[in-house]
Amino acid sequence: MPSLQSAFFQTLFFSRLLLIGKFIKQPANFVCLSVDRQPDQCRTRSSVKHSECAAGGIFITDCRGSVAVEFAIVAMPFLGLVGAILQVAFQIWAAQNFERALQNTVRTIFTGQFQLANASQTDAATLLSLLKTTMCGPTTATTPVVFNCRNVKFDVSTVNSFAGATPPKPINTSSGTWTSSFGTNYACAKPGTIVMVTAAVPFPTFFNLLGLDTRQFTSGAENGFSLLTSTAVFRTEPYQMTGAAAC
Repeated sequence: MPSLQSAFFQTLFFSRLLLIGKFIKQPANFVCLSVDRQPDQCRTRSSVKHSECAAGGIFITDCRGSVAVEFAIVAMPFLGLVGAILQVAFQIWAAQNFERALQNTVRTIFTGQFQLANASQTDAATLLSLLKTTMCGPTTATTPVVFNCRNVKFDVSTVNSFAGATPPKPINTSSGTWTSSFGTNYACAKPGTIVMVTAAVPFPTFFNLLGLDTRQFTSGAENGFSLLTSTAVFRTEPYQMTGAAAC
Protein backbone atom coordinates (compact mmCIF):
# COMPACT_ATOMS: atom_id res chain seq x y z
CA MET A 1 0.00 0.00 0.00
CA PRO A 2 1.40 3.46 -0.89
CA SER A 3 0.39 4.93 2.48
CA LEU A 4 2.28 2.24 4.39
CA GLN A 5 5.37 2.69 2.23
CA SER A 6 5.26 6.46 2.72
CA ALA A 7 4.92 6.08 6.48
CA PHE A 8 7.82 3.63 6.59
CA PHE A 9 10.19 5.94 4.71
CA GLN A 10 9.13 8.93 6.82
CA THR A 11 9.91 7.00 9.99
CA LEU A 12 13.25 5.88 8.56
CA PHE A 13 14.10 9.46 7.58
CA PHE A 14 13.38 10.84 11.05
CA SER A 15 15.36 8.02 12.65
CA ARG A 16 18.38 8.88 10.48
CA LEU A 17 18.14 12.54 11.44
CA LEU A 18 18.05 11.67 15.12
CA LEU A 19 21.01 9.33 14.72
CA ILE A 20 23.03 12.11 13.08
CA GLY A 21 21.96 14.49 15.83
CA LYS A 22 23.55 12.21 18.41
CA PHE A 23 26.97 13.02 16.97
CA ILE A 24 26.62 16.77 16.52
CA LYS A 25 24.90 17.84 19.73
CA GLN A 26 26.80 19.22 22.70
CA PRO A 27 28.18 16.66 25.21
CA ALA A 28 25.85 16.17 28.15
CA ASN A 29 28.36 17.44 30.76
CA PHE A 30 28.96 20.74 28.92
CA VAL A 31 26.66 23.71 28.42
CA CYS A 32 27.02 26.79 26.23
CA LEU A 33 25.96 30.22 27.38
CA SER A 34 25.37 31.52 23.87
CA VAL A 35 23.32 30.19 21.00
CA ASP A 36 26.22 30.26 18.55
CA ARG A 37 28.19 27.91 20.88
CA GLN A 38 31.55 29.67 20.74
CA PRO A 39 34.26 27.59 22.44
CA ASP A 40 34.96 30.27 25.04
CA GLN A 41 31.31 30.18 26.09
CA CYS A 42 31.19 26.45 26.87
CA ARG A 43 31.96 25.27 30.39
CA THR A 44 31.27 22.30 32.59
CA ARG A 45 27.89 22.25 34.33
CA SER A 46 29.45 22.40 37.77
CA SER A 47 31.12 25.73 36.96
CA VAL A 48 27.94 27.48 35.80
CA LYS A 49 26.43 29.90 38.29
CA HIS A 50 22.76 29.87 39.22
CA SER A 51 22.34 33.44 37.95
CA GLU A 52 23.54 32.36 34.53
CA CYS A 53 20.99 29.54 34.48
CA ALA A 54 18.23 31.97 35.33
CA ALA A 55 19.21 34.13 32.37
CA GLY A 56 17.95 31.41 30.03
CA GLY A 57 21.09 30.87 28.00
CA ILE A 58 21.67 27.39 29.37
CA PHE A 59 18.06 26.38 28.83
CA ILE A 60 18.31 27.05 25.10
CA THR A 61 21.22 24.69 24.53
CA ASP A 62 20.71 22.18 27.35
CA CYS A 63 20.70 18.64 25.97
CA ARG A 64 18.98 17.02 28.94
CA GLY A 65 15.62 15.50 27.99
CA SER A 66 16.62 15.18 24.35
CA VAL A 67 15.66 11.51 24.32
CA ALA A 68 12.10 12.39 25.33
CA VAL A 69 11.90 15.01 22.58
CA GLU A 70 13.28 12.59 20.01
CA PHE A 71 10.78 9.95 21.08
CA ALA A 72 7.92 12.45 20.79
CA ILE A 73 8.97 13.21 17.21
CA VAL A 74 9.29 9.57 16.16
CA ALA A 75 6.53 8.02 18.29
CA MET A 76 3.51 9.11 16.26
CA PRO A 77 4.65 7.87 12.82
CA PHE A 78 6.15 4.75 14.39
CA LEU A 79 3.02 3.83 16.35
CA GLY A 80 0.89 4.70 13.34
CA LEU A 81 2.94 2.35 11.20
CA VAL A 82 2.65 -0.44 13.79
CA GLY A 83 -1.11 0.10 14.02
CA ALA A 84 -1.49 0.01 10.24
CA ILE A 85 0.49 -3.24 10.04
CA LEU A 86 -1.65 -4.82 12.77
CA GLN A 87 -4.88 -3.69 11.07
CA VAL A 88 -3.88 -5.06 7.67
CA ALA A 89 -2.53 -8.32 9.12
CA PHE A 90 -5.65 -8.94 11.21
CA GLN A 91 -7.91 -8.16 8.26
CA ILE A 92 -6.02 -10.56 5.99
CA TRP A 93 -6.31 -13.26 8.65
CA ALA A 94 -10.04 -12.58 9.04
CA ALA A 95 -10.54 -12.69 5.26
CA GLN A 96 -8.87 -16.10 5.07
CA ASN A 97 -10.97 -17.33 7.99
CA PHE A 98 -14.11 -16.04 6.29
CA GLU A 99 -13.13 -17.69 3.01
CA ARG A 100 -12.64 -21.04 4.73
CA ALA A 101 -15.98 -20.75 6.54
CA LEU A 102 -17.77 -20.05 3.26
CA GLN A 103 -16.11 -23.00 1.52
CA ASN A 104 -17.27 -25.32 4.29
CA THR A 105 -20.79 -23.90 4.01
CA VAL A 106 -21.21 -24.10 0.25
CA ARG A 107 -20.02 -27.69 0.28
CA THR A 108 -23.42 -28.61 1.70
CA ILE A 109 -25.03 -27.01 -1.38
CA PHE A 110 -22.44 -28.58 -3.69
CA THR A 111 -23.35 -32.08 -2.50
CA GLY A 112 -27.10 -31.38 -2.25
CA GLN A 113 -27.10 -31.95 1.49
CA PHE A 114 -28.55 -28.52 2.26
CA GLN A 115 -31.27 -28.76 -0.40
CA LEU A 116 -32.39 -32.22 0.72
CA ALA A 117 -32.37 -31.28 4.41
CA ASN A 118 -34.60 -28.26 3.74
CA ALA A 119 -36.76 -29.61 0.93
CA SER A 120 -39.95 -28.53 2.67
CA GLN A 121 -38.85 -24.89 2.88
CA THR A 122 -39.65 -22.41 0.13
CA ASP A 123 -39.23 -19.07 1.91
CA ALA A 124 -35.98 -17.40 0.82
CA ALA A 125 -35.43 -15.58 4.13
CA THR A 126 -35.80 -18.81 6.09
CA LEU A 127 -33.43 -20.69 3.80
CA LEU A 128 -30.81 -17.93 4.03
CA SER A 129 -31.13 -18.01 7.82
CA LEU A 130 -30.60 -21.78 7.77
CA LEU A 131 -27.57 -21.31 5.55
CA LYS A 132 -26.16 -18.87 8.09
CA THR A 133 -26.72 -21.48 10.81
CA THR A 134 -24.78 -23.94 8.66
CA MET A 135 -21.83 -21.53 8.70
CA CYS A 136 -22.09 -20.29 12.28
CA GLY A 137 -23.49 -23.33 14.03
CA PRO A 138 -26.51 -23.33 16.36
CA THR A 139 -26.80 -20.75 19.12
CA THR A 140 -25.75 -23.29 21.75
CA ALA A 141 -22.63 -24.39 19.85
CA THR A 142 -21.36 -21.61 17.63
CA THR A 143 -18.43 -22.16 15.30
CA PRO A 144 -15.31 -20.23 16.45
CA VAL A 145 -14.46 -17.53 13.90
CA VAL A 146 -12.73 -14.13 14.03
CA PHE A 147 -15.67 -12.21 12.55
CA ASN A 148 -19.21 -11.63 13.80
CA CYS A 149 -20.90 -14.61 12.19
CA ARG A 150 -24.41 -13.46 13.06
CA ASN A 151 -24.01 -10.41 10.80
CA VAL A 152 -23.17 -12.45 7.70
CA LYS A 153 -25.40 -11.98 4.66
CA PHE A 154 -25.72 -14.48 1.81
CA ASP A 155 -26.81 -14.17 -1.79
CA VAL A 156 -27.43 -17.46 -3.63
CA SER A 157 -28.16 -17.46 -7.34
CA THR A 158 -27.87 -19.78 -10.33
CA VAL A 159 -26.15 -18.84 -13.59
CA ASN A 160 -26.05 -20.32 -17.07
CA SER A 161 -22.25 -20.39 -17.38
CA PHE A 162 -19.14 -19.80 -15.32
CA ALA A 163 -18.16 -16.91 -17.56
CA GLY A 164 -21.48 -15.22 -16.89
CA ALA A 165 -21.11 -15.32 -13.11
CA THR A 166 -20.96 -11.72 -11.86
CA PRO A 167 -21.01 -11.37 -8.06
CA PRO A 168 -23.51 -8.87 -6.65
CA LYS A 169 -22.27 -5.76 -4.86
CA PRO A 170 -22.99 -5.93 -1.11
CA ILE A 171 -22.51 -2.17 -0.51
CA ASN A 172 -24.28 0.72 -2.16
CA THR A 173 -21.37 3.12 -2.71
CA SER A 174 -23.63 6.17 -2.94
CA SER A 175 -25.30 5.58 0.44
CA GLY A 176 -22.38 3.84 2.16
CA THR A 177 -24.54 1.05 3.53
CA TRP A 178 -25.89 -2.36 2.49
CA THR A 179 -27.39 -2.75 -0.96
CA SER A 180 -31.10 -3.23 -0.29
CA SER A 181 -31.39 -6.37 -2.42
CA PHE A 182 -28.26 -8.08 -1.10
CA GLY A 183 -28.96 -10.88 1.35
CA THR A 184 -32.51 -11.53 0.12
CA ASN A 185 -31.95 -13.76 -2.90
CA TYR A 186 -31.95 -17.55 -2.70
CA ALA A 187 -32.18 -19.81 -5.75
CA CYS A 188 -32.43 -23.53 -5.07
CA ALA A 189 -29.64 -25.46 -6.78
CA LYS A 190 -30.79 -28.55 -8.63
CA PRO A 191 -28.35 -31.34 -9.54
CA GLY A 192 -25.81 -30.21 -12.13
CA THR A 193 -26.66 -26.51 -11.73
CA ILE A 194 -24.02 -23.76 -11.72
CA VAL A 195 -24.43 -21.87 -8.46
CA MET A 196 -22.92 -18.60 -7.27
CA VAL A 197 -22.86 -17.95 -3.52
CA THR A 198 -21.67 -14.56 -2.26
CA ALA A 199 -21.24 -13.88 1.44
CA ALA A 200 -20.36 -10.60 3.15
CA VAL A 201 -19.91 -9.43 6.73
CA PRO A 202 -18.93 -6.09 8.33
CA PHE A 203 -15.53 -6.08 9.99
CA PRO A 204 -14.36 -3.48 12.53
CA THR A 205 -11.59 -1.03 11.68
CA PHE A 206 -9.26 -0.47 14.64
CA PHE A 207 -6.64 1.88 13.15
CA ASN A 208 -7.01 4.65 10.59
CA LEU A 209 -3.65 6.36 11.03
CA LEU A 210 -1.18 7.47 8.34
CA GLY A 211 -3.85 7.55 5.66
CA LEU A 212 -4.80 3.89 6.10
CA ASP A 213 -8.57 3.78 5.68
CA THR A 214 -10.19 0.40 5.13
CA ARG A 215 -13.67 1.63 6.04
CA GLN A 216 -16.33 0.88 3.45
CA PHE A 217 -19.48 1.53 5.46
CA THR A 218 -19.98 5.27 5.89
CA SER A 219 -23.51 5.28 7.29
CA GLY A 220 -26.02 3.10 9.08
CA ALA A 221 -25.41 0.77 12.00
CA GLU A 222 -22.13 -0.46 10.45
CA ASN A 223 -20.70 3.04 10.00
CA GLY A 224 -16.89 2.93 10.15
CA PHE A 225 -16.64 -0.79 9.41
CA SER A 226 -14.81 -2.42 6.53
CA LEU A 227 -16.22 -5.39 4.59
CA LEU A 228 -15.20 -9.01 4.26
CA THR A 229 -16.64 -10.63 1.17
CA SER A 230 -16.17 -13.96 -0.59
CA THR A 231 -17.77 -15.63 -3.60
CA ALA A 232 -17.88 -19.30 -4.58
CA VAL A 233 -18.98 -20.46 -8.04
CA PHE A 234 -19.43 -24.18 -8.64
CA ARG A 235 -21.55 -26.81 -10.35
CA THR A 236 -23.55 -28.99 -7.98
CA GLU A 237 -23.05 -32.72 -7.97
CA PRO A 238 -25.73 -34.94 -9.54
CA TYR A 239 -27.10 -35.78 -6.12
CA GLN A 240 -30.02 -38.17 -5.79
CA MET A 241 -33.38 -36.58 -5.01
CA THR A 242 -35.32 -39.14 -3.00
CA GLY A 243 -38.68 -38.53 -1.41
CA ALA A 244 -39.57 -34.84 -1.44
CA ALA A 245 -38.07 -32.83 -4.29
CA ALA A 246 -35.14 -30.69 -3.17
CA CYS A 247 -36.18 -27.77 -5.37
